[in-house]
Amino acid sequence: MANAIRCLILTLFLTFLGSLSPLSRGQVDLSESRGQGKDYPYRWVYVSRSLRRNSDVADIKSIAKTASEHGLNGMVLAAGLDRLDRQSPDYFTRLEQVKQICKQSNIEIIPIIFSVGYGGSVLSKDRNLAAGIPVKDALFVVENGQAHLLPEPDV
Repeated sequence: MANAIRCLILTLFLTFLGSLSPLSRGQVDLSESRGQGKDYPYRWVYVSRSLRRNSDVADIKSIAKTASEHGLNGMVLAAGLDRLDRQSPDYFTRLEQVKQICKQSNIEIIPIIFSVGYGGSVLSKDRNLAAGIPVKDALFVVENGQAHLLPEPDV
């Protein structure tokens, strides 16, 4: 119940913050953001591929070509760079191909090296590094050598 209240309060707070935005009140002229006045020096595309297959390199080549033709100048690359110690030699060959593709397309690679989202790379090394939420006063019932959580009654 307490978590539901926290979630509701957070939702209301974020809605309130959104209502304060000049964009939500129509006070921002979006014509500048459509290329009619502002110059954006960093125009990036996000690419996520595992580089486990040659088709990943072909996909990236197509993306880099399209990005370059449309004036983009950077590629944020999520490609398992936070677990280089576990990659095969083929991975590094493909990574070198991606590097050459981007160089030819005048696209800078911005690597995602430490992804903190789900922590898959970190947890693949040591599952004990996962953060947990402490549970207090939870009732478990043991039957036939197995413990099962007894859910709280509906309020």
